[in-house]
Amino acid sequence: MRTKHTFGILATTLAVGSCVLLLAQPPAGKGPGGGGKGRGQAGPALSVTSTSFQDGGVIPMKYSFYGENKSPEFTFQWMMGTNPASAPEA
Repeated sequence: MRTKHTFGILATTLAVGSCVLLLAQPPAGKGPGGGGKGRGQAGPALSVTSTSFQDGGVIPMKYSFYGENKSPEFTFQWMMGTNPASAPEA
């Protein structure tokens, strides 16, 4: 009888503790460092394009392991907003 009571208290404590931890999390996209609000300019972004297939389209089978396993043509470019930029330092 005492074991059931102890188990019930433990289960309730774990459930309440889990709820407290979940409620303590910031809403999605509202955490620290998000949005660049007052934290200075955002760093450069890497733009990757390919003429081998359409943007958002299905990657052709010839570029997969199950096809010809060829590498598609890619173009890599660092962008700062809409302007070209250099790669960030590591």
